[in-house]
Amino acid sequence: MVEKRSTYDRRWTKEEVKEIALQARSQLNLQEKGSIFAKTKKRVFKGTDLALWLNQNASFTKVQNAEDANELGNLMMEDLHFAEIDRNAHSFVNQATYIFTEDNHDHGHVDPEGGSWL
Repeated sequence: MVEKRSTYDRRWTKEEVKEIALQARSQLNLQEKGSIFAKTKKRVFKGTDLALWLNQNASFTKVQNAEDANELGNLMMEDLHFAEIDRNAHSFVNQATYIFTEDNHDHGHVDPEGGSWL
């Protein structure tokens, strides 16, 4: 059984996670996705593509196996570098489709006076 680390016992610093997210965003093959109702298309990626990229770039990402890739994917989500486009996944899963938050201007914000994301 793999022991889950707390967010305070991170293998990657917030700065490392940010740099890895920026590199992944620039190097992943993002796909255009839209619907007949959408006015704009979003550039999205599959969790499997990110997990593969993290493993292929292990010297930079420090990922050694699938568990590491999932852990790093979760940290990237926790730090709001990307989100699942249907907003159903609250943790990183390979089958889901994601969008980098820099590419999505409709991802919400935190109200400084304590309001919600909406």
